[in-house]
Amino acid sequence: MAVRERAHYVVRADDLADWIARQPDAWWSVIGEPELKGLVDFPCPSDELVPEIRRMGKNLRVLDHVPPAGEDAVVKGHDLDEMTVDYGRHQEKALYLSWRIRIATGC
Repeated sequence: MAVRERAHYVVRADDLADWIARQPDAWWSVIGEPELKGLVDFPCPSDELVPEIRRMGKNLRVLDHVPPAGEDAVVKGHDLDEMTVDYGRHQEKALYLSWRIRIATGC
């Protein structure tokens, strides 16, 4: 089931970028996002990923283990620590994200 179909929060691209920037020693990977993969060689350090997230500027959905207070409730970057999932033998951290795209409708 896609993130958009499950209970999720919304995080602004700038808040995500700020959160990543506060972890300068971490290396990052992205799965299933072709636009970022075309711009950044993964895995990459924070200083390579942050500018691209800011440039894209789209809000993102982030899946949490606890259902949000309401549909599209906004979460700040400092709350993302609690939403990471540990996985792998090296205790890597993961966030389940998807870009939040607004679809304009016309008459």
